Amino acid sequence: MVSARFFAPIVQHLGKVGLLEEKDGNFRWLVIEKPFGTDLASAKELNSCILKFAQETQVYRIDHFLGKDTVQSILAVRFANAMFEPIFRREYIDNVHGNHRRGRVRRVL
Repeated sequence: MVSARFFAPIVQHLGKVGLLEEKDGNFRWLVIEKPFGTDLASAKELNSCILKFAQETQVYRIDHFLGKDTVQSILAVRFANAMFEPIFRREYIDNVHGNHRRGRVRRVL
């Protein structure tokens, strides 16, 4: 975890050394956790800085609390249920997505 005051300098340095360039079929993501700025003006300034070095599609602004309950529920299903535990492993599951829209969390397994 990185303090919000370091978001802009980190993005600038990543951009300057080319670590945000998407080439040869590879993708680069920036995951930025709230708080995103201290007010509207600082959020716009940070957003402007980020978009100098990365495309909007590369930027994920997240609130880790939104996913906390979902992750805990998935872990409970895996470890508390003898039927799921043997098959709920990295050998059988490629990825888990959680989408948050309009106050609802949708789990896709």
